[in-house]
Amino acid sequence: DRPRPALAIGAVRGLSPALAAQVEALFRRMDADGDGLITRAEARSFFKHFGRVSADAMFREVDEDCDDTVSLDEFLAFWAQVKGSGYSEESVEEELGELLEGNVWVDFLDGRGVGAG
Repeated sequence: DRPRPALAIGAVRGLSPALAAQVEALFRRMDADGDGLITRAEARSFFKHFGRVSADAMFREVDEDCDDTVSLDEFLAFWAQVKGSGYSEESVEEELGELLEGNVWVDFLDGRGVGAG
């Protein structure tokens, strides 16, 4: 299977092309096998510190259909929602940069929680 491109226009609504490209770059780095989906195992391996905690927090916020994978559409839609909840483009870019370094997932004040799902 080839990686699935983001199909839903709503997934990128509110993201500049540059920010959407940065989100997609992070997604591709996390999707170790290149199948177009991030699994929990891939996420755990990606995060350098607190891998299980970060992966579980990410999945609680991003895995909208609760299928234990994160698609590019889900990932883009999550970041568009974060930006739409009041975070500046610069703040989102900074956080994406931290994540690209493998740093821990944080909870955003965006209306989505990372509590036990």
